[in-house]
Amino acid sequence: MTVKLMLSFALLLSKLLDTTGTYHYPPHPWRSVKNLKPVVLP
Repeated sequence: MTVKLMLSFALLLSKLLDTTGTYHYPPHPWRSVKNLKPVVLP
């Protein structure tokens, strides 16, 4: 359940970044999610 929520959150974040056009330099939260992904899915 938590993994699904995190995935949806990441997708939403990526979509938001895509719309804003700041995908070139991702913010700290995005980096945090990317760092958490491997921890959740070893």
